[in-house]
Amino acid sequence: MATSERFKTISAASAKRAASMFHYGNIVAALVPGFAILWFGLSMLVFAVNSHHPDPRVLDFNRRAARNFYPVMAFVLLIVGAGFGGLTEKLGINRLLHSLGLDTLGHHLLGLDPNLMALLVAMWALLFVVLLPTSIVALLQIQRTEWHDIVQNTSSQE
Repeated sequence: MATSERFKTISAASAKRAASMFHYGNIVAALVPGFAILWFGLSMLVFAVNSHHPDPRVLDFNRRAARNFYPVMAFVLLIVGAGFGGLTEKLGINRLLHSLGLDTLGHHLLGLDPNLMALLVAMWALLFVVLLPTSIVALLQIQRTEWHDIVQNTSSQE
């Protein structure tokens, strides 16, 4: 059996880029109305790809971005789905949404109500207010973080 020593270098720039990716997606979702729905799916891919990065700080920054994005997006999706019936009834949150005055948004979507755009802009504004500042702060922290190349031993036994 021969052992071959192989080393793989992950650059500091690569780690920094991986740590920033989710935050950049959050910024685009906050700035471009409607992109949040697409980013909802793409963000899961970005998180999965970067979750096994050798530098643990990459996962920390990605978790922070996910903690900012997914709760806000869940709230938006619940409000949009409130008027479609079954989902909110099964979750038992109809009374809560009704008391907040948010139980009719889905009905507006179904009927293409003229106020639809105002309601969707309100949902986008929520994404804007929450995601933009938190992502900018995180990107500044990523820029200030000292990143180093990581050398991995990928030796295999033959």
